[in-house]
Amino acid sequence: MYNQDEGCAALLRDRQRIGEMVEERGRIMSVYRVFIKAKTPT
Repeated sequence: MYNQDEGCAALLRDRQRIGEMVEERGRIMSVYRVFIKAKTPT
């Protein structure tokens, strides 16, 4: 049998992991942008 509570917990865990990944990606992108800005003369 499929336990609904278990499913909910797994879903929440996955969502949390995805959130962390997105956060990490955003951090990397902002660092990357700063790096690009530093390399290109304005």
